[in-house]
Amino acid sequence: MAEAWRYQAHHGHEAVICACARPGRPDRQVIAAMTEPAGGGGRALGGVVMGEPEPPGDAGAGLTPIAPREAAHLVSEALRGNLAAGFGPEADAYARLPLLVRALGIPEGEELLADVMALPPVDIDALDPDAEDGGGRDAALEAEADALAADLETWLGAAPVEDDLVALAAWMGEAMFQARAAVGAPPGDWDPDAVEDFLLGTAPRRLLIDPPDVPLVPEAVAVVLEWLATTGRADAALAAESARRAREVGPRFAEAATDPASRGPAARLMEMMLADGVDPNDPAAVQAWVEAWNALPEAERRRRLPLDGRPPSHEAGAARARGAVSRERARKRRGAREARRRNRGR
Repeated sequence: MAEAWRYQAHHGHEAVICACARPGRPDRQVIAAMTEPAGGGGRALGGVVMGEPEPPGDAGAGLTPIAPREAAHLVSEALRGNLAAGFGPEADAYARLPLLVRALGIPEGEELLADVMALPPVDIDALDPDAEDGGGRDAALEAEADALAADLETWLGAAPVEDDLVALAAWMGEAMFQARAAVGAPPGDWDPDAVEDFLLGTAPRRLLIDPPDVPLVPEAVAVVLEWLATTGRADAALAAESARRAREVGPRFAEAATDPASRGPAARLMEMMLADGVDPNDPAAVQAWVEAWNALPEAERRRRLPLDGRPPSHEAGAARARGAVSRERARKRRGAREARRRNRGR
C-alpha cells in the first residue's frame, strides 16, 4: 500500500481509504473502511467499499492524507470496537474484509480478522422500525420526526407545489426526518453533506422508489428543505444550499436508485416479497414468506440474494424484510406509531 486518507463526514461517520497494489497489475485498488460510533466512545467497522482502481484525487475534497501506519491503527481500533460490541460489519463487507486487513498490514491482523469474521453481521438494515421499543432509538427524536412529517403533510395539502410532488415530498420528508432521528440527530437539521448522504446512500438502499418517481425525488427533497426554511425550522441560507446540493446530485441519485447493486438487503428482500404478491402490511403474510425463505437451502438463498458470497442469516430474514420502506407502508406505519403514542398517553 502506498497511500492512505481519512475522510471525516458529519455526525461521527468516518472512512479510512487506502490505495493498495494489485498483484500482477500496474494500477492500484482503492478500499474504503467505513467506521461508525460505537458504545463507550469507540468506533466499529460498518462497511467495506471497493472503489475505482485509482486513488482519490484532490485532498481538498474532504480527504486528509495520513500515513499508512495511522490507517492501519484506525482500522485495527475499529475492528476491536466490533469485538467489544459483539457484531461484525455489514454482511456484504465480509468478503472484502480480508483484503482490507492484509493491504493495511495490520499487526496481528490475521488473528483479529478471524475473531471479527466469526461475529454475526451488524444488521443496520434490519433495525425494525415497527418495534414497540423503537429499536433503541431516541423516542423524543422519533416523536419530533413524526410531528415534522405530519406538519409537512398538512402544509403540502395547501402549498403551491406541483401535484406530482405533493405525495412524494411527504414521503421523502418522513424518510429524511426518520433517517436523522435514527442517527441521534435533530430531524430537521440538514446540511448539504447530509442531503447528499441521504440521496446517495439511505434512499437507494432503503426506499422502494417507483421508476417514474426517481427523477422527481431530488426536487421533492428540495421542497422539504425549503419548507423547513419557510416555516422557520431551518436557516434559510443553509437550507437553500442544501436544496441546491439535492438538485446537483440528481443524476447520481438516479443512477444509484436504478442500480440493483445499490439496494440494501432489506430493499432487495422486500422487492422479492412484493414480486411474490405479499402484502407488506400483513404481518402473517410477511412471516409466512420469511419462513419459506429461511427454509430454502443456503445455496439457493445465496443464488437469489447474493451478498458477496455471504447469504443473509435466518435470524435476520424477518427483520430485513420488514426493514425496507415503501411509500404506502411508510404512511401506515406512521399512523400506527401515532396511535401507540395516543394510547400510552391515556
